[in-house]
Amino acid sequence: YGKPGCDAETCDYFLSFRRIGTDVEFEMSADTDGWVAVGFSSDKKMGGDDVMGCVHDDNGRVRIHHFYNVGQWAKEIKRNPARDEEGIFENNRVTCRFKRPLHVPREETLVDLHLS
Repeated sequence: YGKPGCDAETCDYFLSFRRIGTDVEFEMSADTDGWVAVGFSSDKKMGGDDVMGCVHDDNGRVRIHHFYNVGQWAKEIKRNPARDEEGIFENNRVTCRFKRPLHVPREETLVDLHLS
């Protein structure tokens, strides 16, 4: 997702995903020194949503975090479904790539991507 003709390095923000076997691989980036995230929702409102975020921390690292939106606030969830994580902060841009299972156990804070 991004403007036509741009890619992960040239868009203001960028999201791509592809199925690889039993996983979905995500790549996200944005012109920011903070974070970029993608949310999975069953409606068009914020709240009750499963969110994966790439966060540039105070130590200069980019880490993938799992959040659950409670209203308009994101609560970090310890159980993180991300695997094969990569993240970088360079040229005032946060970029990350990770895989997440297509199928996950049914629970409130995780969306089964197979059903989406």
